[in-house]
Amino acid sequence: MKYLFLPLNQHCDDGLGATAEAFEDSAKLLINNAAEISHCHYKIPVCYLYRHAIELYLKSVTVILHRSLAIPYGENPSEGLAFVQVDAKWKPIYQVHSIAELWAHIFHLLQSSKPELGRRCKTDWLAVPEDLIKSIAEIERIDGRSTFFRYPDHRRPDVELTKSMWKPKSVDELQKAVSANSKPAKILLMVDQDDQITEGFQFDDSTLSEVMDLLKNTAETLSGMHLGLRTELAGGF
Repeated sequence: MKYLFLPLNQHCDDGLGATAEAFEDSAKLLINNAAEISHCHYKIPVCYLYRHAIELYLKSVTVILHRSLAIPYGENPSEGLAFVQVDAKWKPIYQVHSIAELWAHIFHLLQSSKPELGRRCKTDWLAVPEDLIKSIAEIERIDGRSTFFRYPDHRRPDVELTKSMWKPKSVDELQKAVSANSKPAKILLMVDQDDQITEGFQFDDSTLSEVMDLLKNTAETLSGMHLGLRTELAGGF
């Protein structure tokens, strides 16, 4: 991990991997100190931190492969700016936020460089875990544009409900939740001037917790890939 002792601009990947680690570590810090956070929606920024770490790890791997294996960015001049091939077109790496597009470019690089990787690496980098492929597809479905955890988007109310901690429920649903659970349920009831219930909401973070675990596990896997490649191809720098 020699790169941690150098300025970001002297890293083999321009500091992308180290920045990814910083985002991932920040997410872990929030999780470990959740008891001190009063805001009920704290998992949204945690998910964003993990999601951005994943994007940066993929971009780091992209740059490491191109530079270490001397793979040109198409016909683009090599002036320090990295590119990613998307649908046969080369785009500046900072304009690409799709997890699936970044992964597709990386896998193409791994396949086309198989002989060279075999000579220089002990790891079989084409032996990609099936779980990682499935996770990337699921993250792309949830947040393909890297905006889902950054902004509320009330044009898609059904999608927004997956990250809101408070879910609208009917009175019957709330009664069932109270009777079915051994644990206390957090419920908010809205009443009119006659004390008649008009709306009901229940605190439920289960969906976002599942998404957070998905992002966390994917970030950890790509962290290992990033570190392994820079160790085997760039001497740890």
